[in-house]
Amino acid sequence: TGTWGNQFLSTMTYNGSVLATTTTQMWASGMWNNFRKNVYTYSGGRLIEDMSQAPAGPSWADAERTTYSYDGSGRMTLALSERWGASGPWTNWYKSEYSYDGSTTNETLEVNSTWDGAEWDLTYTDTSRYAANLRSELVSVYYYTGFESVLRSLYYYDGNGNLIEDIEQGGAGGGVYFNNLRGVYVYTTAGIFDDDAADAMPSSFSLSQN
Repeated sequence: TGTWGNQFLSTMTYNGSVLATTTTQMWASGMWNNFRKNVYTYSGGRLIEDMSQAPAGPSWADAERTTYSYDGSGRMTLALSERWGASGPWTNWYKSEYSYDGSTTNETLEVNSTWDGAEWDLTYTDTSRYAANLRSELVSVYYYTGFESVLRSLYYYDGNGNLIEDIEQGGAGGGVYFNNLRGVYVYTTAGIFDDDAADAMPSSFSLSQN
């Protein structure tokens, strides 16, 4: 109707310089209503838990949580999400596992799974390759009942490491791909210009006592 209407409001609190909580509210019946609250826990400067809570009357009740694990180099290796049942306890929901290229921070493999009540079922994997520490290829495999869907992205850069082209391809099986989409990126050098600069140029200079 030509005007803006309230929808969501997020309010953050901090513990020093790190995010401590995020409270999200939804606008309904002319007022803000609690919708979700996230409480963040850290260890050694790293996020180790994201607790999601749902409104329970005037207070909050635990609903979901994601815990994070890291290797000795501080790289995330596991993000495990769980749900709190009606009367507990925490049960598996989904997880993401990560692998890296040697001692670098280049992520080479991401494996995502969901819990079916008895075991983990693969949902999708991302496999990356790098050249000169720049991602050159990303192969995503999505797992469905009875079949798999494969997408591949190829990345090309200029001499300064700027992305200049990416190509998305679909898998036809047997390692054969067909082109879907292509993005081409052009760069220019940006300067700082001031049309009034000429009027502001001083006509002379002098040095006074400090």
